[in-house]
Amino acid sequence: MNNKKLSLALKMNAIFSAVNGVAILLFHQQIAAYINFEHPKILLAIGIVLIGFSALVYRTARASIISKQVVKFIIFQDWLWVIGSVLIIALQAFGINRTGLIIIGVIALIVADFAFFQQRYLKANS
Repeated sequence: MNNKKLSLALKMNAIFSAVNGVAILLFHQQIAAYINFEHPKILLAIGIVLIGFSALVYRTARASIISKQVVKFIIFQDWLWVIGSVLIIALQAFGINRTGLIIIGVIALIVADFAFFQQRYLKANS
């Protein structure tokens, strides 16, 4: 499958994930302190996973034939991120402060947009 809009949505997702992953990787302790999260090593792990995820998404976007199955996996992972974020916000989990919950919510909205548009462009090309 070759779809320019899908490829662009995937590339944007990859860039967003990579930027966030690197930022978390480099500043996990400062971020944890800023949002009142007592487990900076968990943030470190999230940063590493995001960098790996971004590599998968970017490689998928650059493929001459985009795999529907891989795109479905990416979309699923994006929705899991959104659901996890909503649960953290709704439960006010881990003692994260209001600023942290807002940041989590904004990121979840952006990730939901990626999932929505990737899904839309995948269906349009089916």
